Amino acid sequence: MGLGATIVRGVLVTAAAGMLYTGVVNPLMSRFLPDNTPIESGYVSPKSLSVEGKKNGQGNIETYLQYKSGDETISLPCTKGPAGPLCGKVDYWWQSVGAPQREGLVVDEWPTISNDAKHGIMSKELQTIVDTFYGAQKAPQQAQQQYTAPKK
Repeated sequence: MGLGATIVRGVLVTAAAGMLYTGVVNPLMSRFLPDNTPIESGYVSPKSLSVEGKKNGQGNIETYLQYKSGDETISLPCTKGPAGPLCGKVDYWWQSVGAPQREGLVVDEWPTISNDAKHGIMSKELQTIVDTFYGAQKAPQQAQQQYTAPKK
């Protein structure tokens, strides 16, 4: 047998051993051997995360990121975003962000919002303020129709 055949055989055996280790041995070891590496502060433990595909009513797969927090399991839909995958919905993101970050987002993005959108936002906010502080008011005509003059 020549030197070339010995080198090729060695390369193939090494490649096969590497594929066997990465495909079978390493996943089994990581599953059964405890990993005591500490989780970086502010990061979620990978052990509390899983990805699940569910069939919807049309028979298509929808992807969800599941996060276990104590006894509760939160299932976040993973969709395609303009710059990559997005897990969760906007209301979930908003609730997950702290008050200083929310303020920064609103203040930084306000100039880029169209005037029509600003008007809609401010109108809804004004209506919420009026309803909260003054209660739901009846229209003037309804109030006049319900008014009866005091008897003399």
